[in-house]
Amino acid sequence: MLRVCVRGAKASARWKYGTNPFNSLQPRHYSSNESSTAVKVGAAAVVGLGGGVGGTVLYAKWDPAFRAAVEKNVPYADGLLGAVLGPSVERPAPRKKV
Repeated sequence: MLRVCVRGAKASARWKYGTNPFNSLQPRHYSSNESSTAVKVGAAAVVGLGGGVGGTVLYAKWDPAFRAAVEKNVPYADGLLGAVLGPSVERPAPRKKV
């Protein structure tokens, strides 16, 4: 299917311009000091993931209920939070007054 589309594009270009303009395309040469898009996307992903994990850890430090919810719902979070913040302090359940 792709060959048919490319063949049609080349035929159309030959008809319109009298020659195949796709054969004359030269690869662009970039200077070595420019960052590629892949590096920028990778860096943004690392920063975003680090910020998300760091924010979760910091908020779990101040809110024990949030920490318990994260440890319950996120796989391996108890190990990460335990390594960074230490063991979780479990509060005794409030007693009902009779």
